[in-house]
Amino acid sequence: PTEANRAGNLSSFATAIRDPFNGGTPFAGNIIPAARITGVAKNLLAYFALPNVVGGRNNYYASLPVTSNLDLGIIKIDHRFSDRDAIYGRYAINQTDNFTSGAMPLAGGSRNSEGAHGATINWTHLFSATRLNVFAVSYNRFIQDAFGQNSGTPIAAQAGIRGISENPRDVGFPESVNFSAGTAFASLGEMSTRIRRMNTYQIQDSMTFTRASHTVKFGGEVRAVQANVLQTSALQGSFTFNGQYTGGNGFAEYLLGIPSATGTSLNAGLIYPRRKNYALFIQDDWKATPNLTVNAGMRWELNMPVTDARGQLSSFDHRTGEIVFPANANLGDFYTRVRPDLKVRKSDSNYLYDPKYTTFGPRLGLAWRAFGNNRTVLRAGAGFFILSPEMNSEQNTGNSPPFQLRIDATGNAGVPNLNWILGGDTSSLKTAQFGIFTMNADRSFRPGRVMEWMAEVQREFGSSWVVKAAYVANRGVHLDSHLVRNQLPPGAGAAATRRIFPQFARIRSYESDGWSSYQSLQTSVEKRLGYGITFFSGYTLAKNMDFGWTQDICCQQNIDNLAAEKALASQNQKHRWTANGIYELPFGKGKRFGGNSGALVSKLIEGWRVGVLLTVASGFPGNPSISGNPDNVPDNTDRPNRIGSGSVDNPTIDRWWDATAFQKQALYTFGNSGRNVLTAPGTHSANLVTSKSTTLGERKRLEFRAEFFNFTNTPNWSAPSTTDISNPNFGKIFGAAAPREMQLGMKIYF
Repeated sequence: PTEANRAGNLSSFATAIRDPFNGGTPFAGNIIPAARITGVAKNLLAYFALPNVVGGRNNYYASLPVTSNLDLGIIKIDHRFSDRDAIYGRYAINQTDNFTSGAMPLAGGSRNSEGAHGATINWTHLFSATRLNVFAVSYNRFIQDAFGQNSGTPIAAQAGIRGISENPRDVGFPESVNFSAGTAFASLGEMSTRIRRMNTYQIQDSMTFTRASHTVKFGGEVRAVQANVLQTSALQGSFTFNGQYTGGNGFAEYLLGIPSATGTSLNAGLIYPRRKNYALFIQDDWKATPNLTVNAGMRWELNMPVTDARGQLSSFDHRTGEIVFPANANLGDFYTRVRPDLKVRKSDSNYLYDPKYTTFGPRLGLAWRAFGNNRTVLRAGAGFFILSPEMNSEQNTGNSPPFQLRIDATGNAGVPNLNWILGGDTSSLKTAQFGIFTMNADRSFRPGRVMEWMAEVQREFGSSWVVKAAYVANRGVHLDSHLVRNQLPPGAGAAATRRIFPQFARIRSYESDGWSSYQSLQTSVEKRLGYGITFFSGYTLAKNMDFGWTQDICCQQNIDNLAAEKALASQNQKHRWTANGIYELPFGKGKRFGGNSGALVSKLIEGWRVGVLLTVASGFPGNPSISGNPDNVPDNTDRPNRIGSGSVDNPTIDRWWDATAFQKQALYTFGNSGRNVLTAPGTHSANLVTSKSTTLGERKRLEFRAEFFNFTNTPNWSAPSTTDISNPNFGKIFGAAAPREMQLGMKIYF
């Protein structure tokens, strides 16, 4: 925002800015009187940079630091006690400290410190020439402390925001201040404090024996995970200004201090999740005939539900409206003294769902050398693989009252009712609508299962060429998904009064309703080393679809029409071609040219290599959205109506997507656009490397490398800055991947 904008002068915006406290009458000249601008807005604007670029689509540029310090250490030991017994041990430690700047110098960055310790001991025992056992014990510890750039300085409180955490560990800049709707102004925010301590203990044992044409391997493992975690959000508040009160200008609403949605978390403390995993397996590699090998196996896994050492987990009964806690939960007097209106009960178990003991994963593979020779090989395989539920999602169910008080508020559709005061005192807690993250109390959660299958033909031509073509696919069911329950239907009226369970705001539920499908044709041509040349080229044609994965979808548009969420996965890449090659130049001793050169000349011309890596790939999908909450459903991801494809025949960075293909839907209705119907720019890159290796006597070697990334300096555009069709920057691109980079290096081997 410019100085004029900050002072309330928004005359540069063509759309009339309306006064929601004066019947929607437009402000004269689109100028908000100085007396109407809130002190909090003025104070926080000090952390938003002023424009420093005149003209153009961007009015601010800065090159801000990113620093990283990494320390590594490792100790290894190998000892052979006898011809039958040997041990291997390793201890490794690493420490990484990073600072990443945000979009602006004074706020928005993050500090992250991570450390890891890992120790393992393997004992190998040879019973006989045909029987081998390997026993392993390992321990890993992970430590993370992550903070916002201004953590420890109470910027939010000093600005005048109330109802936020006052714990010195938590104070800082608000997590989110978003007024981009209708303005294209950048948002600003800093992450809430995050603390993690995790210990993993693992015991594994496997036995391998051979008999005739069979090689059989069987074994098992036990793994236990302990964690102490602080992972929450909005400790210093979050504020969204979506333009719904002023006719579409989020910055005007920011100046007036009338957010459309707010959030804060109070009383956040450590949670103590624990999990145990067990597995058994057996596999038989059978040489059925000289030309046919069969691999058959079975794996059984038992992934126990997460427990918490203090019972800080929760689920929600969507039939009765009760929060259900583990048997070992200590609820104190919160539900008797502060919120007796909320219904709660304890389970007879410390688990949130029932363990599944029938999780078997069979596998089968075949390799056949067809036609009685080694030049053609056919391979096929299929298998079921069991996925362990996300411990991170299960532990987040500990962020429910009384363990944490997440207060989410959604503004009224008419006259604004929210401001910079987020609540948190005893009186407000008695009526607050808590946002909660839970599981479904029907205890039906199931571990995800993925079936993978493939068929491949490989053919060798000449003495060094190999061609492959394969069909590779998989299908996942019962995948982890995050659904928003307690969602209200579109309609007029305050959200607080229209919810199924009006005591609660958003109920985000960790469930196992996800689904995925992947189909691909994968081809490659390879030339093995010959005449100093190696070459590989691979092409993949793929389609990846899903309904919901915890990293891919949150906050569906309509809980009663989840089929509308079935779409291309966010990681779908239709085309991908790569090629790489290395050429050893034929100069120097023993080569085609210069073999009889003198010692000095030979040293200069020998050992040269040139390599190239080419990549051409399609872009990833983009999901059209619309701000302003036209359906008056606060917890979903709104999509607009779609009346065209959204693609552009000859896209440019100013118009990569067609904004006219979408339009705002009628008030109080859902849009008809599908999810992920847009495609971002793809990748075209060429990397070049030149190296020279020179021998220095019998035991030393000097290597020089010159590497050129994006050698052709081809722009690889970033995805458009926003998918919000109401944002003036919809379909516009403001960034690109790195330009040409050159790197020189030298190593000496001795």
